[in-house]
Parts: sequence; C-alpha cells; structure tokens
Amino acid sequence: MSRWNISDIFFIGEGGRVRILDLKPGEVNIFTGASGTGKSTLIKAIDYCLGSSKCELAAHVKRHSLAVGVKWVLGEAQMITGRLIPPVGKGTSTRMFVSNGRNLPIPNAVDQFEGATTLDAGKSYIERAFGIGGVPDVSDDKTSRKWRPTVRHATAYMFVPKDVIYNETALLHGLDQADEAPAIIETMPYFLGVVTEDNVLQERRLRDLRRKLEREERQLRTGGWLLSGATY
Repeated sequence: MSRWNISDIFFIGEGGRVRILDLKPGEVNIFTGASGTGKSTLIKAIDYCLGSSKCELAAHVKRHSLAVGVKWVLGEAQMITGRLIPPVGKGTSTRMFVSNGRNLPIPNAVDQFEGATTLDAGKSYIERAFGIGGVPDVSDDKTSRKWRPTVRHATAYMFVPKDVIYNETALLHGLDQADEAPAIIETMPYFLGVVTEDNVLQERRLRDLRRKLEREERQLRTGGWLLSGATY
C-alpha cells in the first residue's frame, strides 16, 4: 500500500467563505483548543471524505458549511477528495469528488470541485491510489465482496478518536460497532501485511462453504436421510 499524507483539510461555506487547516506532511501536527471547539470534527471530516456512508459532522458545521475536502500528497502527486455536507436532519450525501494531479488548487466553491462521481466509484478510486486490494473477484459471490479489504476497513488504523482511547475493550476504531467489527477482524491480516487480499477472500469463502456443508448435514440428519442409514 502507498502512504499518502494529508496536507490540508478545508471547509467550504456560503459566499466564498473557505476555512483551510494546513498540515505539515510527514510530521506530527497538534491541534489544541478548549472542549467543544471542533477538534474531533477533523477526524469525522477525514472519515467522511474517505467515503463514509454517514456524515457525522456536528450540527453547527452542517449549518455553516456546504462541502468538506481533504488534500492528500505523495511525493509530487496530489489528490483531493471532497463531499457535499448534507443539511441538518439529513444523514449523508451520495455525491463525491475525487481528483488527482500536481499543484492542485483548493476549491473556493462547490462548483470548483473536479472529478464528480458516485460514492462507490470514489471509494474505488481512492483504493487504487492507496494501493488497497487489486485482486479481482473470481466469482459472483456477493459475500466474498463484502469482506474484500476496502478503504473503509483501513480507517480502523487511521483514527484513534477519544471514544477508542477511553474504551477498555476496543483496540481499534470501529471494533466497538457490531456491524463493522467482523469485517475489520477478517481483513486485519491483510492490513498488517500477513496475507494478500486473495488469501482473505479464499479464507472467507472456505468458511462460508464449511458453514453451508454443516447446514446441509443438519438438514439431512433432521430429515432422516443420513448417508450412513440410506438404502439403495
């Protein structure tokens, strides 16, 4: 996988208002401030720009911002990922913007975003840039696709929000959520570099086949059709 660094996080408001937070790539960047001043919003903004299905930005951010974006750098290569911010009361936006190149300018308005695309296509683009996956599906098994390593699984290793710091049982971001934890655990060997994506898919398929076999054997026993007792 390729290691990209964040150089800027920006929020676009009405009337050409833009708030840009500059970071120094490759260095430790520390943001300080009193409680409730928006420090935790930065993690939620990055997560949203990495294709989160939910926009968890605070209500006051939604009221004053139309879009949020993150500028990534890898050597001379640059990438901007952006999302429209839904109004208060609406969960998310299905629109996404992903563009890459060199010397990319930060948009000053929503219509200056480049690379408009769907949420799924945007995540796939980011995965290719990050070098996540790359092994094509070898079947039409929808279950295997569900467990394919994606950029959404990678966020478990990117963020350490305060709820994880305080949590005595969850080691990584997302492990305390029942709908996310199984996928994080399944793909952990891939992100730790122990196995390839193909290994992850094949192991998942093997477990699915074993469960299917056990289910069919139970049905045979229930119906009295065990092979050992069948007559021909």
